[in-house]
Amino acid sequence: MRLAVLVAAVLAAVPCAHAASIFFPEMPPTDRCETRDGRPGLCVSATARRCAAFPTLSSLLTLRPRVCRFDAIDPIVCCALSDVLPDTLGQLSSTEVPTPPPTQPTQPPTPPTQPPTLPSTEPAPTKGSTDAPTAAHTADSSSCGITDPERLFLLGSGEYQRELPVAEPPRGVVQVGTAPWTALVGLRTAEGPLAWLCGGALVSEKVVLTAAHCAEAGSAHGSLAVRLGEHDLATDTDGATQEFAVQSVRIHPGFQQPAQRDDLALLLLDRPATVTRRVRPVCLPRQGEPLPADTLLVAAAFDLSGELGGAQPTATASGGRLARHSASVAPLQVCSQQFEGLPHLGFIFPQGLMESSEVCVVRSQDAPCSHDSGGPLVTAGPGPSRLVGLRLLSGCQQQQPEVALRLDNYVDFIETTTAEMLEEAKQTSV
Repeated sequence: MRLAVLVAAVLAAVPCAHAASIFFPEMPPTDRCETRDGRPGLCVSATARRCAAFPTLSSLLTLRPRVCRFDAIDPIVCCALSDVLPDTLGQLSSTEVPTPPPTQPTQPPTPPTQPPTLPSTEPAPTKGSTDAPTAAHTADSSSCGITDPERLFLLGSGEYQRELPVAEPPRGVVQVGTAPWTALVGLRTAEGPLAWLCGGALVSEKVVLTAAHCAEAGSAHGSLAVRLGEHDLATDTDGATQEFAVQSVRIHPGFQQPAQRDDLALLLLDRPATVTRRVRPVCLPRQGEPLPADTLLVAAAFDLSGELGGAQPTATASGGRLARHSASVAPLQVCSQQFEGLPHLGFIFPQGLMESSEVCVVRSQDAPCSHDSGGPLVTAGPGPSRLVGLRLLSGCQQQQPEVALRLDNYVDFIETTTAEMLEEAKQTSV
């Protein structure tokens, strides 16, 4: 609020001004404008910092972009189309990017006959060796929990490209790689993955955490597969992914169906993942790390409800794209009260929800509906992201709480089991 008042006061006194990169969920409507140097642009919120040309408050006040209008105390300023950023949760802008006005009458461009395919700018995955540095990353590690997302333009066809389109106005701008530890866990047959069952989290170059009931269900029906670096299941033009067979599975000894207590499994990949801008492990929390109510979190999820039957989402299905949303920790009794009417709750948590193994999470109002058990919940910052939990029980009503496996009390088990699995794999390969 102080930032909004300060920026509004300065820009109100000067008829020209510009924007920068924090996200507030309620964005004012955007519209077409022209920057001071004559480039086509969009009117965006100054306080929400949606313009790459103005990353700091000082640059905003020094360079002074053109002011489109004021929404209450929020200055709406003109940002060149090539500099418009998505919100920091990686979603599309709430409105479509308008068509840039032509600079002069020219021969209309011929649309391409094939949708543009993104060339990969990342190193190709390599097989590596089992004795590579693949231990789980702790909260003190300097190489985990870091993001460096790519900006892509989403076209009306549902395809992606890196450069600002000329022949076709983009539907919006997205960031790919905002949750590079997010994994898809599914079944592999002779023809390839049959269906994606659950989400997961990469905690080392060779180990993915997921829900134990996902690992058991997958193992019972075929070989497990893992995909990393995915953004949109409906297209390959969003960039390269990495796909793995699962070499071995270790399920927490306390897990016993149909209960979901100790619902944790470790999947050992058949080779180390290649760390890129789209693929990177998340940090583990510290053993017994406090998790007070109102702790801010970020969830990353695909809606895999259609995947359980083997159906692939269409280009327009919300479940096709990785969605990130904010959430916060709530007292455990909030979830207990919310789910106490479920007839199967006594089977899933026979002793009720417990502080030592479950965490209650309330999603933000703009959170999409998603059904991906095992999907990661991480800290919202500052600093590298730490894995707080794996999603277990969720719903689709606005601000409906969900239950996740609380991981800070499982860190010792994860680290010990990871070391054992890596050693076993090394011995097997000898």
